[in-house]
Order: sequence, then structure tokens, then C-alpha cells
Amino acid sequence: EDGSAEASEEESTEPEVKTVTTRTIKATDVINIRSSDSETADVLDKTEKGQEFKELEALANGWSKIEYKGKTAYVKTEFFDKQWNLLRLNIRGKNAPKDFTLPKPACMDEMFELASKLSKGLPYARVDLYAVNNHPYFGEITFFPQSGFDTKLLPETEILHGSKIVLPRETTR
Repeated sequence: EDGSAEASEEESTEPEVKTVTTRTIKATDVINIRSSDSETADVLDKTEKGQEFKELEALANGWSKIEYKGKTAYVKTEFFDKQWNLLRLNIRGKNAPKDFTLPKPACMDEMFELASKLSKGLPYARVDLYAVNNHPYFGEITFFPQSGFDTKLLPETEILHGSKIVLPRETTR
């Protein structure tokens, strides 16, 4: 249930005529709030649809560091392709500005190559790799993300993903 969250920006002027920009993360569905920026991290809680959080930092790996009950927590937010173009696969991506991007991790190309090697021969797999200090680290391989019931993806995303699956042909003897 690591789905999408939407962001909005508000500007406030403090007495010293200093302008401060804050981003608010708004859950577009029920999603996991995690202890770190990983789908294998402990789930601290689940959001309510429409619940808002103060974003402390937008991380390059597609997660947002948020303030949660006075502490730091994380929610998953973005999807990018190999050319580092935003994929509009979920509600947040669909509603992002046309020119939206995040900094590409220095080891991202290596991570795509590793994911390709690890998933070779599999009809479908999600390979989780993490960029830590510009080095890739393996997280997991899963064959059924969200048990196949990810309600945060757009219907057209489900069709796109399904169209890419090529199952081996059964041979008759």
C-alpha cells in the first residue's frame, strides 16, 4: 500500500518579510507511512484518504520524507523511466506539472542494468534497488506487488503493465 500522494505548495510571509515555501503531501488513497524510504521498512501507520502531511524533503528515489506525529517518516510518491522522464502512472504523477522532475541518482543507470539482469527470464518482476551514497543496494524481487491489487495505479497503468507481460507458450507433445 505504498501508493501516491499529491503535493501542494503554500507561501507564507513571516514578520521579518522572509518568504518560506512549504510543501504539503496529501494522501490520494490509504497508503503506508514507513520508518525509512523503502518498501521493506517498518510500517508505522496508514494514512487516511485526504490526510495531509508536511513534506520535509523530496528524495531522489521517489519517496518523500514527511513530518509524522512530531517525527520523521516516509511515503512513496514518484515513478520514472530509464531516460528519467516522469511516468504518470498514479494520481500524483498524472497531476504533476508538465516539466516536473527530480535529481537522477548517479548510479541509476547501473541500477537499471542490475534490475534487467536480475529479472531476466521472468514474465514479470519488480526489482527494488536503493541508491545509498551513490552505490546500488538490493532490496527485493517481487512477482505480485501489492498482491496484485494496487489501487493507487491508474486503470490505464494496469493495462500498460499487463500488455508488457509475455508468458511462455505451452508446448504440446
